[in-house]
Amino acid sequence: MTDQLQLPESAYEVVACLGILWGVESLEKRLILKFSRRMIRSLGNYRPERAVIHLNKILANPRNAKILGEVLCHEAAHAAVFFLFGRGCKPHGPQWRLLVEAAQFMPRTRIPEGEVHGHLHSKRRKGYRYTHRCLDCGAILRSRRTDRRWRCKNCLSSGFDGYLELLKRETV
Repeated sequence: MTDQLQLPESAYEVVACLGILWGVESLEKRLILKFSRRMIRSLGNYRPERAVIHLNKILANPRNAKILGEVLCHEAAHAAVFFLFGRGCKPHGPQWRLLVEAAQFMPRTRIPEGEVHGHLHSKRRKGYRYTHRCLDCGAILRSRRTDRRWRCKNCLSSGFDGYLELLKRETV
């Protein structure tokens, strides 16, 4: 199925201006911008290995034009940090923050749902809650995931094995 949502040419022009502002030559030519129909909980992401910025399809709504600009700046700043400094920088570290602020946006990682027109699935998908019991001390431990390699910290520090037994798995 081909993606019918097309990004306006102005999106590439915005990225070009940001590249000039940030000193990243031809930023718009080094990136691919796409709307994603599969994106559910986030508004955008940047994949450095493919040089692709994916944007949530709800940003195609003309009422989200302002948010589209902010998300585009956010993701383009990730790309610019990658091109300028390499992989060693934190995703929302000081280099990224400086670029976003230079573009006159607030460096934020979440946009309140009330500011976005359309339906954004921000709630976590249903999962499980696991209950474990330490075979040595009987302590009860609860978690959203499980791993057979986990051990009870208190028992391990006391010289015991600290093996955990899975008691139950509940749907959340």
